[in-house]
Amino acid sequence: MPAADAAPEHVVAAKIADAVRIAWSTGDTAPFAAFAAADYARVAVDGSRTDLPGWRTMIESAREGFPDLNVEIEDTVYQPGAGKLAIRWRGDGSHLGHYLGVPPTHRRVSWEGATFFELAEGRVVRERGTWVPDQLLGALGIYFLSVD
Repeated sequence: MPAADAAPEHVVAAKIADAVRIAWSTGDTAPFAAFAAADYARVAVDGSRTDLPGWRTMIESAREGFPDLNVEIEDTVYQPGAGKLAIRWRGDGSHLGHYLGVPPTHRRVSWEGATFFELAEGRVVRERGTWVPDQLLGALGIYFLSVD
């Protein structure tokens, strides 16, 4: 079954954005997986690539650290005909488990980022996420000082 189901591009883009929100907020990755192309890759700022199973593991890890994680999509921009979708999101949750090597602080924190998607035939081919872990770690009270 095609992900787009012959729906207009902007409708598919909105469904993908909502599937991202659902995945991070509930741990249910099936709605997003339905839109992922066979060669889907998430590309990090450092150029490292993650496939769909790796993406699921990232979400599981985040939800272990923040069991009540809630992600809201604050802005969505879709470029018709170009297969480009951008979302700006905000996450918040209580740090009740280990995450990024940090033991639970029991702090309620929020952080934000943006994710850019490349679409082909109604499917997500590439995802490029940008967020600054230092923002989250700072909210948890973790600060790194460089040692010269």
